[in-house]
Amino acid sequence: MLKSCWPNQPFSLAHLTDLSDEPEIFLCVSERSLYVLQNAVQDRLISQDAYSESVVNGYYVPTRPDLDDYDLYLSVAQDLARDIVEVAQMPLYGIESSHLAQDLYDVPGAGNYSRLIGAVPEGELWELQALAAYATVASPSWIFFRLLSAAQSLHILQIVDPGISVPAPWQGRLVLSPGHAIYADFVGVAAGAALVSTAWYAKLGT
Repeated sequence: MLKSCWPNQPFSLAHLTDLSDEPEIFLCVSERSLYVLQNAVQDRLISQDAYSESVVNGYYVPTRPDLDDYDLYLSVAQDLARDIVEVAQMPLYGIESSHLAQDLYDVPGAGNYSRLIGAVPEGELWELQALAAYATVASPSWIFFRLLSAAQSLHILQIVDPGISVPAPWQGRLVLSPGHAIYADFVGVAAGAALVSTAWYAKLGT
């Protein structure tokens, strides 16, 4: 088992290399949780001892200024200070207007289909509130709802054997920034079916 001179297992700088540093993920926490996060960052998570450059003789080696990935550690520490310590609260937004986005598609044959329901344009902020999708003629094997951005794809719901012409609803509150797209994926669609995908959302403004 690997050992550490730090009280907890260090964070791998090699793993952090492959992760995006774009601040596009919204973290919704209580004031109490935010207090704990901010103090954890200030007390421990911006220390160079919390980040491992390599492993020598079974021990993690914390990064140092003379090691190759030290600049990466500095970047991570700066991001933590910006994203967690300095940002006390997410801005308050109000609903400007409510909308419905819908995709209707007659399939050319049996198979699997991915349908774009809607995408957030530049200059807008959406609160996704509900999703529904179904196929006519025969039930598909699966329906997946997912969000896609430049950085990642997130599945938020999957339904097995959803039935014929019966919506498969999802309800929640997800804030989406520009560039996010909403998809419905249909697996095992019968020939002659029509696919109906719907998203309900609100445009937000300060």
